[in-house]
Amino acid sequence: MFLLDTHILRKRSTIFAKLLIQSIPFLLFLVFLFPFALLTRKKSNPWVVNGHKGNYYEDNSKSLHEYITGRTSQKIVWISANHSIASTLRKRGHAVLMKHSFKSRFTIVNAPVLIYSHGEDDLDIFLYLLRSVLGTRIMVSHTLNHLKGPSKSRIRHLVTDFDYILATSEEEKRNITQLYPDKENRIVLGGGAHLDQFFREKVNKKTNTILYFPTHRETQDAREKLNSTVDKLILSDALKAWLENNQFKLVICRHVNSSKYQSIGEENLFINAPPDHLIKHILHCKLFISDYSGTLANFLVLGQPTIFFPFDLEDFLTRKVIYRDYDECRYGPRANSTDELIELITESNWYSDEFIQQNNRDKLSARYFPYSEAVYSAKSYEKIKTLVSTPPGKT
Repeated sequence: MFLLDTHILRKRSTIFAKLLIQSIPFLLFLVFLFPFALLTRKKSNPWVVNGHKGNYYEDNSKSLHEYITGRTSQKIVWISANHSIASTLRKRGHAVLMKHSFKSRFTIVNAPVLIYSHGEDDLDIFLYLLRSVLGTRIMVSHTLNHLKGPSKSRIRHLVTDFDYILATSEEEKRNITQLYPDKENRIVLGGGAHLDQFFREKVNKKTNTILYFPTHRETQDAREKLNSTVDKLILSDALKAWLENNQFKLVICRHVNSSKYQSIGEENLFINAPPDHLIKHILHCKLFISDYSGTLANFLVLGQPTIFFPFDLEDFLTRKVIYRDYDECRYGPRANSTDELIELITESNWYSDEFIQQNNRDKLSARYFPYSEAVYSAKSYEKIKTLVSTPPGKT
């Protein structure tokens, strides 16, 4: 008998509950406010932006919002599902509306430009129903698409669409085209706004921390294997001794879609970091460890030691797309087991030629980053303005 993964079941139940709860307010909006919002849309109206379904202020959406509000006269509204973030942004003088409110829905339909990182439901859970009448929809992604992507079967079932998606480089454009081959003409250069922070802060002082950031596992078996890997790291006497002797801490940061690692307790050598602390730890750690995350491309900018840890690569490839052979994307040593990882951490010279692999770094940087300075937000903004002046036909 086929049983649904409990995580997937909970996620679908949550989405269904949200749809049910929001259905009546949305219908009221359609009847009373939608026609007026649509009829009064014009190019001078505020743009709207959001990402991570409104729960976080991060990545390309954040960087674009900061650039537009700080460097241009363009009016823009952040749509938030997080009251704390909304309060913080309002204190800074930014226009913020709460997700699924009548005001946010009016502003979304009234806006000439919609910007989001993951999908239309970043802005509103019912936005896909209005695709044909909305302003120009710009998807900016939340990271760099240089290692992995969802399977094509999953792409077909995702509730998302866009008029344009911004790619950082020709390499990323090639990768995104593999996911959306029928929308190749809508994949345009001008992305990567969040890279500005990495270029600006690459010379920041580093702390005695090692950051391990595993990507989300979508099946119960894969999550259990990841949790077992984390447990083994925490229980390693060799790793504990090395951390203590060298006055380091191991930060394990969970993915936004993953649950908290329960085995990480109050012991001083380990830090259980939430998703919104990821960038802070990336910018300041002395060693970064990950598996398939797009942050591996971001970290390349910082020039710091990196370990690639795809301990479940064979299983991962049954569920995801790897754009190139995994080792083609490496610029650091590879560990295939927890024991190999611990050995690399505790017995290696992190700054040796073998560890740093400068030739690989140079080749990948040339492929990934068209500019070596913090100009990506400005390029994104200018590209969006150009796209809005020549919008495509709606699909």
